[in-house]
Amino acid sequence: RGSVAFEPGLALALNRSTVEIEAMTITGEANWTASLDRAVLATRRAAQEDAPANAYDFSFVAAGLALPEEWAERVDRAGMLPRAMEAAEIDATLAFDRRWDRAAVEDEPPALEAVTLRDLRLSWGRLDLRGRGEIAVDAEGYAEGELDLRVQNWRDALEVAVEGGLVGADVAGAVEAALGFVAQLGGSGNAIEVPLVFADGRTMIRAPFASVPVGEAPRLARR
Repeated sequence: RGSVAFEPGLALALNRSTVEIEAMTITGEANWTASLDRAVLATRRAAQEDAPANAYDFSFVAAGLALPEEWAERVDRAGMLPRAMEAAEIDATLAFDRRWDRAAVEDEPPALEAVTLRDLRLSWGRLDLRGRGEIAVDAEGYAEGELDLRVQNWRDALEVAVEGGLVGADVAGAVEAALGFVAQLGGSGNAIEVPLVFADGRTMIRAPFASVPVGEAPRLARR
């Protein structure tokens, strides 16, 4: 069930939209299947005074989200996580190089230029991830900026990241040592708060006294 409102005019520029979903299953041509119990997806033209001209507030809240099996196995090769995520939430503002309107659908879609992430939450089995930050998109389409993360059961999260190829096996030991030091400084063995830094197409963990390379930065746009 959904609704959409456009700005007056033949261009049909997007003003706001809301989509509510319950008990949805999607099946692809290659026989992959994804599903969720319920979700709400909402967008609107960003109303903040300092927001870029073509920025949209974006909210996504989902429960019981199950990725296609092949994707899930790629992320969780160790088989540590349940089939479905208990909760996935995103609250952000996305800035594009031009507005979303009829031309964006009929021709080339707008390119993402920046993300203001106010709140990210992912609860998946023993993993609990929270994050916020400011990220731009560089000339090659890679993330550039900083994301502050709070990770519960960080050792499990690191194992999943290494098995899934998100963290290179050659740097896993250094990453674990750095995160262990951060956890000790915070007084908790299971939860850490750590900044992820994206620069020059790479991802680094900013730890006291040094930055530890993790791997390639996320690619958010194609140039």
